[in-house]
Amino acid sequence: MKKFLLALALPALLASCAPAVMGAQPYNPVALETPFSVVRVAPGQTVFVQIKYPRAMLGVSESMFDAVVIDFTQRVGVDVASPENRAEWLKMTASDLPKGVNVELVQAGLLKDIRRTKDNSASVQVNYAEVVRVVLKVTAEPGADLGPNIAELNFSGQGVDDRALLSLSVEK
Repeated sequence: MKKFLLALALPALLASCAPAVMGAQPYNPVALETPFSVVRVAPGQTVFVQIKYPRAMLGVSESMFDAVVIDFTQRVGVDVASPENRAEWLKMTASDLPKGVNVELVQAGLLKDIRRTKDNSASVQVNYAEVVRVVLKVTAEPGADLGPNIAELNFSGQGVDDRALLSLSVEK
């Protein structure tokens, strides 16, 4: 009897530990290769996407990144970890969206994206890019217009007043 109950409980226990589907939650977004990559969403679906914009692309001043401090003792494997400061001041509005599609800014941060770490006997050198990392929530209603579209994202706050294009594709 105990083996039978264990056999019933084990699949339920394992299912509760299953990983989240990529893009289904803001903490596990689909990471776009470039800011120009296409965001694909199906009617009736919500997808969370991460986009890394080069600092200059959104008009964020270099001085804003002074507060993002690299801690050379924090490592991810052999590389120094990429530090990030939240940018709750950054706001975004979307326009030129297809009918039935909504795009919201969920999270933003200023990131020194470490690209390479080189350890010398007396020092540690890093190469990094200053990027603005955003997580967007893209929702398509069940009756959303199908097909490709280019939307405009307008970013603002603390001296930022710039726009970026977002490639969207609503497809079944």
